[in-house]
Amino acid sequence: MNQMLSVPKRRMWLRAALAMIYALALSSSAAAGPFKIVRGEASGNITSQEFCSATELCQESTVAGQATQIGQFVGNLSERVDLLTGTYTGTGLFTTSTGDTLSTESKGNVTPPSPDGRVFFAEDHEIVGGTGRFAAATGEIHVVGTADADGNVRVWIVGSLSK
Repeated sequence: MNQMLSVPKRRMWLRAALAMIYALALSSSAAAGPFKIVRGEASGNITSQEFCSATELCQESTVAGQATQIGQFVGNLSERVDLLTGTYTGTGLFTTSTGDTLSTESKGNVTPPSPDGRVFFAEDHEIVGGTGRFAAATGEIHVVGTADADGNVRVWIVGSLSK
């Protein structure tokens, strides 16, 4: 059953997902002590898509944004999407305006496209490496977002970071 959500229901889903992600970030950072809350926004584009198997789509995306604890950044993401289930895995490399980097591994879910081609997605990034001021960073970043039929991406970020 792959029925599309109406616009009000999609907005409600997005708000609920943001609230849940924010609550998770607060609870994990409170328990961990040295972790600080990360909040931000980014936008960008899907820069390439191709089939990597009969049921999987491999895509590359670039986003630029701003987040607390990180500052201005550009993110390059590679994802492998299972078209049958809407689940995906990926990696990300986020570079700050000063050249410091954060490397992540992610898992996510995407909705089927609406009639106008828009999708909604939620993903969790685990920080697995970094350079500069993020050389010893740990934490997790939760992302919710949308992508349209032209490949324009908009995301909202909440997470926790220890550096």
